[in-house]
Formats: sequence, structure tokens, C-alpha cells
Amino acid sequence: LLTQQPKLRVALAAPTGKAAARMIEALNQSLQGVVINDDINQALPKSASTLHRLLGLAHGQAAQYHAHNPLPYDLIVIDEASMLDLNLASMLFNAVAEQTRVILLGDAQQLASVDVGSVLADLQQVPALADNHVHLVTSRRFKAGALIGEMARFIQQQTAEQPAAQILQQFAAQLVQPGELQ
Repeated sequence: LLTQQPKLRVALAAPTGKAAARMIEALNQSLQGVVINDDINQALPKSASTLHRLLGLAHGQAAQYHAHNPLPYDLIVIDEASMLDLNLASMLFNAVAEQTRVILLGDAQQLASVDVGSVLADLQQVPALADNHVHLVTSRRFKAGALIGEMARFIQQQTAEQPAAQILQQFAAQLVQPGELQ
């Protein structure tokens, strides 16, 4: 997007400080060895913040950014969006200017919010947003062929209709015997 609009004001945020730090780490890793021009390099975010900091939420105080004082960004990228609870998501979307693009990244089947709401999972069910939903299938979390990754794929392929005994039997036959998981 920055190659198309070098003056784009971009914010990176996540629900937790650890996720925000990981976001910048991943961005920097992906840019290693990539030649980019100075304008784009200047426009690239150098840090990511928590959603609370992005919204200007201080302990016990109202958000600094809201519908009448929107966030000053053209693009806001939120990582670990599965952790968004209904209250925080509501504050975020109220603070987004009309022309701002929001990109939510995350796995709706992982890291659920601590408070009420499963915002990312619910947004994925909205028919009007179907054309804007991208499902990534390549995981960079585990090395190719790693047992933990194979287990995760196996679990994701199961359905609630299958009896538990059948699932365990398939797991043992396809991946690993239960006694070997120590």
C-alpha cells in the first residue's frame, strides 16, 4: 500500500504489549534484504502499540480518540484480533475515521478474548464482509513437518459430529500413539 500511497499514515497495534512487539519484529524480519526506497522506508511504522495506548486509554479515564476525535491514520493494522473483546472493538471502531482502512489479522480459533465477545469470529460470519475475508493456509509458526503443526492441522479438520473415540483412534493412527506424548 505504501508503494501506491507513500504518504499513507499507518498504525500497527495489538491487544497486548507482547503481540505488539512481535508485530514489529515480524515486519523487520520480513524486510531484511529487501531494497525499499527512502520515502517508503520513512513511512513504515517503526513501532506498534497496544490498542489501549493507540486509543489513548489511561487507567480509569475515557479514550482520547473516539467518534468526535478520530485516530489520525489512513490505515490501522490490528494483529491478534481474535483477542478483541466487544468493548475494546467498539471503542476502536468508534475511533476510526470514515476514510480509514482497518486490517484485522488473527486466527478466530485461537487466543479468544478475556472479556465478552468473539469479535473476529463474529465478523467472519457477516455476509457483507465475505469478499474482504482472506484465509491464510501457510503457517510460519512451526517448521515444515513439525509434529505440533501436524497436530494442529489434524484438530482443525475434525468435526463435532465425530465421536471422540473415533477421533482419538484416527489421531493415534495418523500422528502419534498416546503413550508417546510425554
